[in-house]
Amino acid sequence: MKLISARSDPLLAEEIFDVAITQPGFRHSYSSFLVLILKLGRSKHFSLVDDLLVRLKSDQYRVTPTLFSYLIKIYAEADLPEKALSVFYKMLEFNVKPLPRHLNRILELLVSHHLLEDMLNKGFEPDSLSYTTLLNSLCRKKKLREAYKLLCRMKVKGCNPDIVHYNTVILGFCREGTAMGAVKVLE
Repeated sequence: MKLISARSDPLLAEEIFDVAITQPGFRHSYSSFLVLILKLGRSKHFSLVDDLLVRLKSDQYRVTPTLFSYLIKIYAEADLPEKALSVFYKMLEFNVKPLPRHLNRILELLVSHHLLEDMLNKGFEPDSLSYTTLLNSLCRKKKLREAYKLLCRMKVKGCNPDIVHYNTVILGFCREGTAMGAVKVLE
């Protein structure tokens, strides 16, 4: 692992990784995979990252949520929301339960790239904290109608909005000078 992490060139690190695996009886540690995946991801060698994820799965490594946190962040920073979302779904393939921070990061990304409805239609339901994140994100992007619809959806899905949810949307309407929208939320 030290040899891999010491390399500044991610492709050289990957070559060292591949040569090591040819040694009889050698098996990389999960940490070696993690270090190499992060090096390759940060340098935008995404197809190599995908290959390593396949190897992790086929070799039945126990994967931690940390890997997925980093990958979601890397893809978000590369402005690849679909890849970030696919990483989120891949967590389930690895039997890793997404943490609230994963869901909230994905939700922010989905709102910013107009992909929220797709995720909700695939059966992922946010919790109260996630709804707060979504409502804040929608209001910041001045998508007040969508925020109001989401507030209504919460009720339908059995997640009763609290004062924070209502205040977020009301404040969003007020900031835009849309008093009637704020009144509608109050009703």
